[in-house]
Amino acid sequence: MSKKDRISSNKKTTTTKSTNTKKSVNKQIENEVIVEELKNTAKNVKKEFTKAKNIIVKGIKSNTNNIPNEVKDIKEKFSKKIVETKDKIIDEINNKTKESKSTEKSKNSNSNNKQNNKKLEKYQDKLSDVLLFLKKKINSFIDYIKKMDRKKLIIILVVIFAIIFVIPSIFNKEKKYRYDYDYVEELVIKYKVKLNIDFEENLLFSKYDVSVSSSGQYETLKHGEDKILEFYLEEGEHTLIFKNDEDSSISKEIVVNVTSNMEVGFKVSCHYDKIFVTKKYTDIDVELVSNEIKIDADKSAFIYKNYKDVIKKLENLGFTNIEEKPMYDIELGWTDEGEVESVKIDGKDNYKRGDIFNSDVKVVVSYHLNANDDPSKNKAPYDSSSASGIKYEDVVKAFKDAGFTNVLAVESANYSNKTEKTVSSITADGSSISIDKVYKPNVKIEIKYYGNPKDYDSKEDEKLSLYYAKKAFEKYGESQYRYGFKCHWILNNIASEQSEDGKTWYFKVGVTIENAYGNKYDAIAEGKVTGNDYSQKVTNFYVN
Repeated sequence: MSKKDRISSNKKTTTTKSTNTKKSVNKQIENEVIVEELKNTAKNVKKEFTKAKNIIVKGIKSNTNNIPNEVKDIKEKFSKKIVETKDKIIDEINNKTKESKSTEKSKNSNSNNKQNNKKLEKYQDKLSDVLLFLKKKINSFIDYIKKMDRKKLIIILVVIFAIIFVIPSIFNKEKKYRYDYDYVEELVIKYKVKLNIDFEENLLFSKYDVSVSSSGQYETLKHGEDKILEFYLEEGEHTLIFKNDEDSSISKEIVVNVTSNMEVGFKVSCHYDKIFVTKKYTDIDVELVSNEIKIDADKSAFIYKNYKDVIKKLENLGFTNIEEKPMYDIELGWTDEGEVESVKIDGKDNYKRGDIFNSDVKVVVSYHLNANDDPSKNKAPYDSSSASGIKYEDVVKAFKDAGFTNVLAVESANYSNKTEKTVSSITADGSSISIDKVYKPNVKIEIKYYGNPKDYDSKEDEKLSLYYAKKAFEKYGESQYRYGFKCHWILNNIASEQSEDGKTWYFKVGVTIENAYGNKYDAIAEGKVTGNDYSQKVTNFYVN
């Protein structure tokens, strides 16, 4: 062989080796990528199971003794499939990894890579079968849970936690897996319990800190400082111990029933010999259905606020059946117009934060408005002063047109030669009427008018009897104290004296007066009544 031929042959051999080496290296890189992809696939499967677990735990809140057959079947099939494939899969990964690393040194790299590829294809087929089986079971299991009664937490957690612990072990060749479902059943679930503490501050004495503890967890409350604590507690009843940080003999215990993540509000106050703890509310973390609303405050968040703001807040919460109930009772101006008196939800006003209602229950918001704006009452078109000199027929018509239904016209004595048939006085239920107030439509309106002066000329000398004098005195008192004025003529008649001409009476009598709030108090009323039995006038009237 010539030198030229040897050189050419060597170049071909070198080229072939170089090509084989490149192929071997490329194949090794490809295999390593496959291994990484398989590991990532395993991680994704674990994420799917974790997601499924979260959905199930969130939807189910209580236990059961009835284990569904389908759940047992899923567990048995899954366990069997994992046991059959675990060892084979791990061996394939080990062999593939070792063979990939020795490719550069092996003279038979091409044949080894072919064998490796066959094994990897076989491995991928097996793994695909397992993953496909698991995905199908996840979907069917979640569909089953959605239809299941909400009382199957223990057995579901058994299966879910078993899956979560089994899957990672398949791809961890250094860890030996133990199929112990009894262990999973003993797993402890703890819930987050937030304690919202409203700590009242003392100005001088008993200004000590308070410790709060439960189930081995401990926090300290600085005196007078509000704070939110977080404890993690198992399901069931737990005792919260509030203790004087300086004297452990002064303490208070409160029992809390833990069923879920929750928030509990407390009011704490310190005294020299004891700690007072009041539970304000319990707000349990529950999943609401579409038409449910959880209250985020108690009734104190609504009263004394403007009704428009309160109604807007209730609408934002989701209530759809809100009724306004205005109370036209502001007369002295002590209450702000529109101020809320109460908010009743489904007929209740003792609700607390965390209470749940349907969105369509009736919500009644009661609030105060000016009494003179009451559309159910009427304003008087005239009072005694403005009606003076007007024909009584016109005044009667004006009251009826204003909506008053009980209007009477009464002739009164005309000793002063007033114009006949003109108005002398107007009263509402016996008290002087006012055009600045409103009255119920059925209030008794009495319009007195002057008769013919000639008919009363002969009566000018008639005397005023005690009966009509007392009536006039009482009516005058009622006009001054319209919420309540009562004379005690029998039990406390201090003085009832008639003048020599018989036309004037002097009275001094015990009375009971009532204000707008229903409060009553006793006093002495004193005054004079002049005139006769046809016309009376009260003078010098005052109450001591």
